[in-house]
Amino acid sequence: MTEPERAFVKRWDAHMLHEPVKANRFLGDALLRFTEANKKWLAERDVAVVFFRHLSDLILTGAAPRDVVEDCIRRVRLVKDASNDSIS
Repeated sequence: MTEPERAFVKRWDAHMLHEPVKANRFLGDALLRFTEANKKWLAERDVAVVFFRHLSDLILTGAAPRDVVEDCIRRVRLVKDASNDSIS
């Protein structure tokens, strides 16, 4: 496991310990809250790769709705785009 993977798992697990997720149908809301709370960190290149892979797994297993996953991706990309704009 790489360092970005370890860091992601640690942060995701800590977040999910405090979420009242009893079934997959509630995972979308928890995922959105996680993304919003961590979007600057998730926009970092190495972490983004791990996060987007995790989102793909959630779609493939049916654990999270595609529209929620797309919203999470959009939120992270907005932060990344804003960061790139401020550098220019």
